[in-house]
Amino acid sequence: MQASARALTRRLRPVAAPSPFTWLSPSARASSTPRSASRDLTTSPALYKAKSGSSSQWLDRQRNDPYVRARAAHGLIETANAPSSYVSRAAFKLIELKEAWTGDVRMLRPGMTVVDLGAAPGGWIQAADQVLNGKGTIIGCDLLPLHTSIPKDDGSIRFVQGDFTTSAVQERVRRIVEEETGQDKVDLVVSDMMGNATGNMLRDSTISLELCETALSFARAHLAPSTADPTSRVAHPVQFVVKHFTSAATAPLRKRLASLFYVVKWIKPHSSRKGSREGFFVCAGLRPGARSSHPVDPDRSGSAAAPAAGHPATEDLFF
Repeated sequence: MQASARALTRRLRPVAAPSPFTWLSPSARASSTPRSASRDLTTSPALYKAKSGSSSQWLDRQRNDPYVRARAAHGLIETANAPSSYVSRAAFKLIELKEAWTGDVRMLRPGMTVVDLGAAPGGWIQAADQVLNGKGTIIGCDLLPLHTSIPKDDGSIRFVQGDFTTSAVQERVRRIVEEETGQDKVDLVVSDMMGNATGNMLRDSTISLELCETALSFARAHLAPSTADPTSRVAHPVQFVVKHFTSAATAPLRKRLASLFYVVKWIKPHSSRKGSREGFFVCAGLRPGARSSHPVDPDRSGSAAAPAAGHPATEDLFF
């Protein structure tokens, strides 16, 4: 027991945040414990200004943020396909999520079809496209447009501008999936969607949960069930990544995801703002009974469903 306690203590020991200029050393691991729900949400520049009455604090934060400086300085990989800079610091979050995944199957692989929800201005598209290297398809969707430096509809990157919570926009994305793949299946759905922060924690948490459910509904309709060994913790591919702001709904959402996927992990990237409740659920291995034939209305009850297959859910708070 004493040895086990010492091992657990070592496991929980805080890890220093890596410098974004020295990506990503073997010791650079994302935090995997959800932050307290009492912390404030980070906001966009416009919302921050409206909330504080001044942009000086936001400007100071931007100047002192190493990820803001790094995204403007360079891309991660020096290739012909790599951008000279990222259009948003969010690119580092996807990179960190990718590097933190320790399964046998890499999160991003050439040849994949990836749907990126909440894609604007395009940092995640850039980060994913670097790995795919033009071999595969990334379909982005957002209310806002992509940055003008990101090519759209060039064969490897497609984009739909609109409200993904509406069935009409989801149908547009589905049609592009069929055009690109000849079927209705994709390899990975990632969601960085978030609503405008209101300052009301209950309302912001509700919006976050609804967006998670919308992305999950689409994923269940367009992901293929995993064919890997159901008992393995490392053989399943990552198929769903979704942003979530911690709240009282976090535990029920985790249980719901674990009823649909074999492996569910929570990751708080170092590149997320320290004061933010933001984190990401990384889900691998869609269970055979979890796929739906079409997107369904979000279940906002917060209740956990029974596992979709006869194998126990695997939830892991740590890497």
